[in-house]
Amino acid sequence: MDWAHETKGPGRLDLWRQNPLVTSALWWQRMVQRGVEDAANNPEIPYMEVRYERLVEEPSGILRRVADFLELPNFDAMLSCFHTADKARANKSANKSWLAPTQGLRDWSNQLNTHDLASFEAIAGDLLQRLSYQLAFDVIPDTIHEQVESYRCWWRLHMADPAPKTNPDNRSATLLG
Repeated sequence: MDWAHETKGPGRLDLWRQNPLVTSALWWQRMVQRGVEDAANNPEIPYMEVRYERLVEEPSGILRRVADFLELPNFDAMLSCFHTADKARANKSANKSWLAPTQGLRDWSNQLNTHDLASFEAIAGDLLQRLSYQLAFDVIPDTIHEQVESYRCWWRLHMADPAPKTNPDNRSATLLG
């Protein structure tokens, strides 16, 4: 939610003004689900999943694997990008969204309040479980299911998928988490 705004990502949607968290959950679910489904439906296309948590735990090893997979040169520049960005942003706010990936810094499962966490899991819990993430709730309260259902209806009505886009180099990587 920190990076979206009225011209970027889910912040562009009318639904964002009603409930940014649920809109972000629907957006995340859509983007990750697309990557997972594309990989399953196109096994001949090289595909790699990376968990954000693993990237933060082992940035050098994970970035090297991603760079190798995507056949990208200059791996070392990927590791130092935040040092350069920190200097360029010296006069900007200290908002945590500007900081380099750090363990615990952006842990949605621990940083959302109980209602918001239940709402996120009501939207994306099935996908989270398929990706082997631990859910906080065994049962989502009915009141939250009722609240998010109206947002799901809006999403289905306004966000019907257009025709699939082609990827000219037939490589993709999906960041989970």
